[in-house]
Amino acid sequence: MEFEVKTGYGYFRDKYGNIAAKAELPRGIHLLKDGYIYCEVDSQEDLEKIQVYIPLLTKEEIEERKIKTEADAFLREQAIQRLKARGEIK
Repeated sequence: MEFEVKTGYGYFRDKYGNIAAKAELPRGIHLLKDGYIYCEVDSQEDLEKIQVYIPLLTKEEIEERKIKTEADAFLREQAIQRLKARGEIK
């Protein structure tokens, strides 16, 4: 799919309506990736007002962060105990 850029300033919305990216493009015809629409604004000042959507963490990403935090704390405690047993720290 193609779209035409007239002002040079715009942004892309994904299939969910979220603003995925801002764009400063040369005027003319460009190709558009499936699942996105291009919305043009009048000026760079207008483009600066646009906020790009930042997705929340997925459940899996949250779980991975919890696992890493727990693993780091566990390894730290083991290291402390080993160093104490060798008399290297109090």
